Amino acid sequence: MFRVTDYGRQRWRTRPAFCYPSADSGHWLEHKRAVLDVTRKLGERTRTRSSLTLALQRIAARIASQQVYEVEWSDRLFGAQSSRIRVEGLWVAGSYARGALDCGDLDVIAKVVSEQGILPWRATISRTLVGHAPDVRLYSGTPEKNSSGVSFPEARLVWSPAEPNWQAAISAITVDPSAARYSRRTDALPVRTEQLYLDNLDALEQLLDLKLNQVIDWVWLPADEISVRPETWSSDAREFADSLRQQRGKKTHSVMQFVIQYHEQYDNCAIWDRSMFSDKSSFRVGGSQVFAGRPPVQVELLNEIWCSSLVVAPHLSRRGPNGLWIISRGVNHPIEQAFRERTLYYLEMGKRPWIVQEIDGWRRIHSLELFRSGKHAEKVATKERSELKKVGQEEFEIDVAAATGSELLRLIAAVDVIEFASARLAISRDGMFFDDVTERASADTLLALIDGARGKSRR
Repeated sequence: MFRVTDYGRQRWRTRPAFCYPSADSGHWLEHKRAVLDVTRKLGERTRTRSSLTLALQRIAARIASQQVYEVEWSDRLFGAQSSRIRVEGLWVAGSYARGALDCGDLDVIAKVVSEQGILPWRATISRTLVGHAPDVRLYSGTPEKNSSGVSFPEARLVWSPAEPNWQAAISAITVDPSAARYSRRTDALPVRTEQLYLDNLDALEQLLDLKLNQVIDWVWLPADEISVRPETWSSDAREFADSLRQQRGKKTHSVMQFVIQYHEQYDNCAIWDRSMFSDKSSFRVGGSQVFAGRPPVQVELLNEIWCSSLVVAPHLSRRGPNGLWIISRGVNHPIEQAFRERTLYYLEMGKRPWIVQEIDGWRRIHSLELFRSGKHAEKVATKERSELKKVGQEEFEIDVAAATGSELLRLIAAVDVIEFASARLAISRDGMFFDDVTERASADTLLALIDGARGKSRR
């Protein structure tokens, strides 16, 4: 159905693209929230101590026989480089150093200095000293200060020029069957820090503080509990998946299958549009900002009205854990608190909000009209029912629904533009460009408009 608006753009009503989780899906999410601390990292693959001992012996033997390496590598700023590096110490850390029988990986620390040229990147040093040994992670520096950003008080010296007997050093590490695998605060996160793109670990510490204070909240959805069934997806979702296959890498396409299934099955709120590709590894799906690959955790986006949740989806890996980390505002987030008592009304068709797709040339957005009262919404619904009847589409039932607090925020974030109280507000960047305005609506702008409309209705 097409109609021409006052500003001369064509609009038609799309398949309703948003509804709140059903009773079944809500129960499922609450269950996952309740058992998160128990089940976290169950999907992570572990290695036996004996297999990692062999890997550590090979690394130590190599360094003991050769401490100086000529390295050809490429710097992102200065191009091709030639460096000579020397190893001055090797330590083993983490669960292996504590004596655990099963370990997620082997953490080793190498003190490396440059004899000629600049010191290569950590990844280059790791390839030089460790090669492609699976499940081995090398950090440059010392146990006290290294490229991981954290100290390793449990670290054990394996080799140094002053203490070269690495065989004795490894044998001297006592096995402790009761040794805990996780000892750092950031181990409470549902993914390994290596799966994320981080400038430093302080950001993760702050993330844990925000969750503790209920400013944010999250759930972890293991990949093996999400059954990917493309045959059940909407046509829009299948087209979105096809575009991913053609325009993105194989790993991104693979993990995005779980993202699509999650939104189609549990949220039922996604607007699948190929224009929502932000870049090669981030996407906007309704009100969710999806980050795939080795993603950042941009929790600050939750301070914006156009983002209701983050979906952090690391590339699937042999070690894992594999799944979706869904981060949302908590009950103490300022925006959640500000909207807690605010209620607006909207039209829905088939129990889903009636979202309009607007097209202007090659640009397209999605918009939604909100109403300050159920009475006002019912008047518009009556008019729309009449229009549908005229064109012989009486099978479409139009109803009035209300959204309050978190539900209202999710609804607003799902679209590009909202219309309310004779105003048209850009929510997303696409909405801003579409309407040729210079800024997006803020939470304060929306609150002022809602409260102003409420005051007018009382008068």
